[in-house]
Amino acid sequence: MKRRKPIQFDVISIFPEVFPAYMEASILGRAQKSTRMRYKVHDLRDYTHDRHRTVDDKPFSGGPGMLMKPQPFLEALADLGVRKKKDGKPTVKAKNTRVIVTAANGKQFTHHDAVRLSKQDRLIFLCGRYEGIDQRVIDRLADETFTIGPYVLTGGELPAMVMMDAIARHVPGVLGDEASLDEESWADGDGLLADSYWPLASKKAAKNQKLKAKSQYGTGEYPQYTRPEEWLGMKVPPVLLSGDPKKIKAWREEHRKKDD
Repeated sequence: MKRRKPIQFDVISIFPEVFPAYMEASILGRAQKSTRMRYKVHDLRDYTHDRHRTVDDKPFSGGPGMLMKPQPFLEALADLGVRKKKDGKPTVKAKNTRVIVTAANGKQFTHHDAVRLSKQDRLIFLCGRYEGIDQRVIDRLADETFTIGPYVLTGGELPAMVMMDAIARHVPGVLGDEASLDEESWADGDGLLADSYWPLASKKAAKNQKLKAKSQYGTGEYPQYTRPEEWLGMKVPPVLLSGDPKKIKAWREEHRKKDD
């Protein structure tokens, strides 16, 4: 098999210490030693400018918890050379690179996504925490937003590791026996629930189960925003600044439905 340049994984997180134990063990560890893949974790707090290294703020319109601010993510991506610091637009170096946000309301990550993304030269994961990331990061800086299942985790670090593992398996040379990919349990289906996963079910039942599972992903969340009120020319929706609980509730419900 023709040897390709190693795939580069970058992760932007406020907990960089959680990655080495998994990413440097077993198959992924050997892949790095053989230069099939590389990974590097960047501390988001390194891109803040106050003494407390603050990465979060209260959401506009109220609500529980805190949101991660957009500016540190922009500065981190600018430092990696894939986004312009002045407006957040992709740079020339962003070619064959995908910036990925891990979020509960993202698209369901599937087998087919793993295969597709394995063909990229570089993947950069933005890991959310608290109540999530300011929507403008998703709108301006991210290429894709993924969830790994219909549940909420305390942060995006585990989803990032899950996706990197699934993607790395499809990089030539990472697995010792490439033929094992031909018998992946998800390879025959649509990437969500392969028919082989339901050996005792009828085809009709399996199809219905797939449709039911699909309907459960990427729903239930509305966009959220924190300070500043205007960032890169993108303003917080006025209704969230209105202080009118009824209008805010109606806006949230309307935008929650758009993801259904």
